[in-house]
Amino acid sequence: YYGTADATPLFVALLGEPDAAPEIGRFMATLVERELIVRHAESHFPGRREYAFRHSLVRDGAYAMLTEEDQALGHRLVGAWLKQVGETDPGTLASHFEQGGEWPRAAALYAQAMRHALDASDLDAVLARAKRAVGCGARKTYAGLPAYSAPGPSRCVNAAAGGTQWFQTLVRPPS
Repeated sequence: YYGTADATPLFVALLGEPDAAPEIGRFMATLVERELIVRHAESHFPGRREYAFRHSLVRDGAYAMLTEEDQALGHRLVGAWLKQVGETDPGTLASHFEQGGEWPRAAALYAQAMRHALDASDLDAVLARAKRAVGCGARKTYAGLPAYSAPGPSRCVNAAAGGTQWFQTLVRPPS
């Protein structure tokens, strides 16, 4: 969502300037006119405008101009804003909080995303999200948080699902 969002309220939140909405709206119109961004016909969030950078190089260049501190702050604010406007994908939210340095919050959201992947029998996603949760500080125990380990040639994922019910899945890499 750095690059795809309901730009005006998001930028108001990022800038912390509630009175800036008209100016931001004009700025967004200029960016559309100069073909740096495009407005999507439909939005991820009903009733909101959604824009995207016209090219990933422009998005990546704009992002690279931010300091590491501003990138982290931006991800924290975007994560909070997405949650406020109704984003329901815990993986999307977790990614922003992880990049924003809110690792406990990200770990909990990755655990949620892991459970969703487990419910969908997507074992690769379960493994990836467990690894990200542990990377964010989730304890490598079976105390309600995901655990990830890589013993020898196989990868073992353990996940809590539904409180006290436990699943253990052995995932072997493709030959």
